[in-house]
Amino acid sequence: MRISVTEAKGQLTELVRRAEAGDEIILTRHGQAAVRLVPIKSRMLEGIRISGAARATPGPGAARSQDFPYGKDGLPKYLLNPLDDCFERVDRAGEHLGDLERRIDGAIRKQANALVIEHDPNSPHHVKRVIRGSETFWEMRIAILIGEIFCNLRSALDYLIFKLAKLDSGIEQDGTQFPIDDEKESFDTHVKRGWLEGVNAAHRAAIERLQPYNGCDWSKRLRDYSNPDKHRHLIATGGDGIFHVHSSLEKDLSRCWGYEREAPHPVPGQPPVKMKVYFSGNIAFGNGAPIIDTIREIKAGVADTLAKFNPEFLAG
Repeated sequence: MRISVTEAKGQLTELVRRAEAGDEIILTRHGQAAVRLVPIKSRMLEGIRISGAARATPGPGAARSQDFPYGKDGLPKYLLNPLDDCFERVDRAGEHLGDLERRIDGAIRKQANALVIEHDPNSPHHVKRVIRGSETFWEMRIAILIGEIFCNLRSALDYLIFKLAKLDSGIEQDGTQFPIDDEKESFDTHVKRGWLEGVNAAHRAAIERLQPYNGCDWSKRLRDYSNPDKHRHLIATGGDGIFHVHSSLEKDLSRCWGYEREAPHPVPGQPPVKMKVYFSGNIAFGNGAPIIDTIREIKAGVADTLAKFNPEFLAG
């Protein structure tokens, strides 16, 4: 999202939180991009990578392999930690989330620019009427991005099970995946079908604690929101809200939040009126849950799960 330096002063905490969550925050001055808020790399993730690199087994050429992590085939050895590919999936979901928020913001901005704004021709020229257009500018790419976010998050969990099975059994297992069940009977059925084949009892118990029937809300929402896309249906989205219009003929716009635009001056021959249009409302899934906040919460649940299992792969 883009926001002026002046407007950012009163909501710096929220902007920092959003930047840390993976959103792109650009501060503008006089309408031009000036600064981008960029989070410092997570200490946890950096620690994981450092620990993984430190566990390299000494041997012929080991010192050189740390400086130049390439295999005998000449290809780079990306995975220093067994769960790196899981974390990369979560990171990719974060990139998609940033793109999603920019597109949602762009759709709202286009709708704000499409508003027909009329001022009273008589002084003091208050805004007399605002006509909202029928076009929502809600592009299909928004639903596709949401599907890709959930796909990456579910894949991260499936990768985790594959890695746990290999860690516990010593060999790669076919057909494993992360179960998400509302009832213990369904969970047990999936276990019998081999979804957790090779995973030891302690790790199975930990996975079971993350089931919806044990009160884990984020895993239930991940399943419910990802299943439509998994079965080739776009995820239902929508929402409603109000556009608040601020006119430079009525107030000092430097104290107002919103998208900058212009409207015809009510007095013929006068230059256009500077305006700011602010949207308040809920951009939501079909069940009314806010899209961005819900995705952030689910993403945090997946990342936290990976972080808790990660020491299992670094021990020993």
